[in-house]
Amino acid sequence: MSSSYRVLALALHVIFVLVTCTYVSEATFFPPACPPPPPPPQNKTATFYLQFVIANGTNNAVANGIPVAGIQGTNFGLQQFGTVYVFDVNITTTTSPTSTLLGQSYGTLEVTGLKGFIYLVTSTYVFSSGEFAGSTLTTQGVFDMSQQVSYFAVVGGTNALTYATGYVAYQIVVNAPPYFVIQVTANFKLAA
Repeated sequence: MSSSYRVLALALHVIFVLVTCTYVSEATFFPPACPPPPPPPQNKTATFYLQFVIANGTNNAVANGIPVAGIQGTNFGLQQFGTVYVFDVNITTTTSPTSTLLGQSYGTLEVTGLKGFIYLVTSTYVFSSGEFAGSTLTTQGVFDMSQQVSYFAVVGGTNALTYATGYVAYQIVVNAPPYFVIQVTANFKLAA
C-alpha cells in the first residue's frame, strides 16, 4: 500500500472519529428511542336507525329516497330491475322518526335482483351528534329484503372512524311502505 493511500485512510479515520465523538457528545448521534408498539385495534359496536320514506309517485314532496334512473320504458320502483335510487335519510337513536337525530345517511340503492327486492346499497353515514360526531362511516353491500338480516362491509371512515373495518347488519324493523325503518348494527374495529 502506498504512503498516499495510508495518509488518506488515516485522514478518513480521524474525520470519522471526530464526527462520531462530536455527535455522541452532543447526544444527537443515536436515534431517539423507538416508540412503543401501537395498542391493539379497538372493537366498537353501535346501533342506530335509518328513517326511509321511498317515493311512490304520490309522496315525492316528503320522500327521502327517490328513483333517478332506470330502464327506459319501465316504471321505476323498488321491484323494477335496473332502477337507481338516491337517498338522504335521517339517522336516529330509536325507531321513532322524532327520536334524537345522530346525522344523515347519503347514498344510492340499485335494484339488482331480476325479481326485485334485492339491492346493491352504498351509503355514507355522516354523524353530527353522539359518540361519532364529526365523523363518517362508509358501507357497501347487498340488501336482500327476503332475508331477516343483510350484511354490508365497512369500507372506511373519517375522523374518529378513520381506518374503520368490519361490517354492518341491516334489519328492517318497520315495514309499512312507503315508510321503512332499518336498524343498523355496526361492528367495526378502529386502528389505534
